[in-house]
Amino acid sequence: HAMTIGGISVIIAILLIFFYLLYVVFPLLLPAKIEAGQRFAMPASDAGKTLYLATEEKNQLAMRLTDTGHLIFFTLQDGAVLQNLTLPIPQGIAITALGAAEPTTGVLALGLSNGHALVIKHEYSVSYPNGKREITPKLSYPLGETTIAIDQQGQPLTALDIQGSAESATLTAVTTDHRVVMVSVHKQESLLDDSVTLEQQQVVLPLQNGELDFILLSKDQRTLYVASKTGDVINFNISDKSAPSLARRVRVIPTEQKITAISFLTGDISLLIAD
Repeated sequence: HAMTIGGISVIIAILLIFFYLLYVVFPLLLPAKIEAGQRFAMPASDAGKTLYLATEEKNQLAMRLTDTGHLIFFTLQDGAVLQNLTLPIPQGIAITALGAAEPTTGVLALGLSNGHALVIKHEYSVSYPNGKREITPKLSYPLGETTIAIDQQGQPLTALDIQGSAESATLTAVTTDHRVVMVSVHKQESLLDDSVTLEQQQVVLPLQNGELDFILLSKDQRTLYVASKTGDVINFNISDKSAPSLARRVRVIPTEQKITAISFLTGDISLLIAD
């Protein structure tokens, strides 16, 4: 009897494993579909046009950055506004470009019409008051609330990208007169007090004048791509920030087509280009 019970138990266990595997695999055999989730009006719709939209990792809160210099934190459950913050952009100065670092960092750079840039960071802290999870959004300024001069000539920035860490960052930009400018910023804290100073190094990349519309900086801050809508993609080696060099220049689409978007694939090695 013991052997019979043991054998039956083994068979039942195998059948349970089979049904579990079928339960896991079966959804892969069904056609793909997507369903609408929560719907609500645009949070703080009077704050301007959306330039950037992002959610935190728990998908409970989101942020919206507008062209008027407002950053709005809101809930994804009903769109309720938690914070509507005004960024310290000088009066009369407009946002002309936007760059985003690695998404996990939450760092953004706003290119301005006076050739400066403002670096901001949206982050979220998790706490458990009374055993209930609570997510609190926060806006910070990794390189200070004062804008950073990217172009010494004060030309508006038309394209911008940024990568970096808490201590340093590299910003690359295209100006309205089609120059490519790179600024390396290093933050140093005083040992005597809490004051912070920024050391900057600016370089204008060696490139003949021509219309440029896109700029991409790899997360290791060693490779830079600039591209035009007409299909030219230019690759710079910027391992030496003081002496960047032109690596190659290629045409990626036929002359009758236009590039509409360009981005890195995972790893920042390959490019995805849309026309």
